[in-house]
Amino acid sequence: MKGGSLAVRFFDQQAYPILTNKKDIVRMLLSLIPLGGTDITNAVGVAIQDAVNKPSLREYKLVVITDGEDDNIDPSVFNKAKAVFKSVKALLVGGENGIIEDNIDTIRIQELTSESLSHAIKRI
Repeated sequence: MKGGSLAVRFFDQQAYPILTNKKDIVRMLLSLIPLGGTDITNAVGVAIQDAVNKPSLREYKLVVITDGEDDNIDPSVFNKAKAVFKSVKALLVGGENGIIEDNIDTIRIQELTSESLSHAIKRI
């Protein structure tokens, strides 16, 4: 995670404020407990709206980090995101989701640890 700027917004049943401090982001990622229930279509839609409201975010890569537990994803949201962001990828942690994997570049890891996170970030 050297260099570059990050803007991370966490989701479950709600959207949380954007984090930009890299240590806070890593700390938050490593403390997450995947419970499912995130509306990925809504989460990506909020990210698109963030980029519309703050055009500098359009130069960012959108990375959706999820356990894949969402059966109601509207795949068209990924096409919209690809039109807005520099790139769009998913990091699937311990799960799978055909809609995500069919529509955006996806990296799969079994569990989120500092080591797996470090390797995944290099691939993003």
